[in-house]
Amino acid sequence: MQVFRIRDDGDTFLPHKNRQGKFVLGDPKHGPKKHHKDFKVYAGSIVEAVKLVEMQGFSLWMKGQKSKQVNLISPDEIQIVRQGSQ
Repeated sequence: MQVFRIRDDGDTFLPHKNRQGKFVLGDPKHGPKKHHKDFKVYAGSIVEAVKLVEMQGFSLWMKGQKSKQVNLISPDEIQIVRQGSQ
């Protein structure tokens, strides 16, 4: 499975793991405060993270490959490509 966002300037953002190796997401029920520490949700696998993005509208922290920026990306900007039977 590939999960990415390509920004207008060509920078490709990929899911970012924190120091504990977890994917970090923002819970949409907290609106503009979803990026705050108290409202972060952690996923142990990319499959779990994608389920939260697709089924519940969570945003995902992703890192730019060129810029090295880590941004909270909204679900409508995240591309998910499944290959084979995944």
